[in-house]
This record gives sequence, C-alpha cells and structure tokens, in this order.
Amino acid sequence: MAVGLILATFASQYIKPLMSRKPTTTLESEINSDITPKRSWKTKLQQYIGKLKHLIVDPNESNLTKSISVAVGIFISIVPLWGFQTIVAVAAAFVLRLNKPLVIAASYFSVPPMTPFILYFSVILGGVFVSNPIAFNLSSISLDVLQAALFQYVVGSIALAVVVASAFGLATSLLLKVRSR
Repeated sequence: MAVGLILATFASQYIKPLMSRKPTTTLESEINSDITPKRSWKTKLQQYIGKLKHLIVDPNESNLTKSISVAVGIFISIVPLWGFQTIVAVAAAFVLRLNKPLVIAASYFSVPPMTPFILYFSVILGGVFVSNPIAFNLSSISLDVLQAALFQYVVGSIALAVVVASAFGLATSLLLKVRSR
C-alpha cells in the first residue's frame, strides 16, 4: 500500500512533467546545465519524502482528525466489505473530511497475515452476540457449518471492528499527544 502511494505520488510529480517537456538541443542543455545547479538523487529523495510526510501528517490537521482517520480506516478494513474496502475508505474519507492517506493506509490492516486472526476472532466474538452460537472446530469445518456461522461472523466482525478501531484510534491519539510534547 505504501509503495503504491509512493509510486502514484512519484509518477504525478516527476514522470508526467518529463513526458510533457520538449526535447532540448545539446547546446541548450549545456547552457541550462551551467545555469541551474544539479540536484543529487539524495536531495530529490529527501524533498520527495518531505512532501509525502507533509501529505500524510499534515500539521494543519488536528490530532483528533488524524486519530479518527486511523480508526475509520481500521474499521473499514475489518468489516466484511471484500473487494470494496479501498473504495469505501476513500468515500468515507471524502464524506467525513478526514486525512485521506491515513484512512487508506489504515484500511489495509487486513492484509493476508492478519486475515486468519480477524476471521477467527470475528466468529468467536460473534458467538457472544447471537442467540445460538455455533461452536467452531477446525476438524468439523464444512460448507454447512460455514453457512450457519456466516451471520455470527458478520455480527462478530462488526463488533471486532468497533473494538479494534477504538483501540487504534485511542493509541494514535495518545501517540500524537506524546509526540507533540
């Protein structure tokens, strides 16, 4: 996700202007190279990282907005919106006027290594809220058991999303508060 964000920003900032430039003659390029100092790749990288950091952690935004952005992204990543998480995250960020890069980055919380844990804890937590919870054993998994546990999973994933998003929102708020001191 971060690589995609970096590549998109890089492409819009550097590649598009290069493609729209007119080719220069060798004499013109020699004159321009004498007039304008060349920036090293390290300087360009530092400027790019500074722009990216300013985009993600905008100093004009309040800590509350940043922590709510993280919480909304985490919530969207856990709720079962398979295939639509990024679209919903972008829409929520625009509608709620949140920090878009933070919401999108947090919506990638449910990466494949986290998915089994999210699924397991969603089913377990869903069993607390439904009237007839289904016991989940790895040895007795079948299509019928999964269909019967679907409602339990959806309810549990919403509850888990609220809990985890609240925890991450509070942790982000505390981290930003400590960082600002």
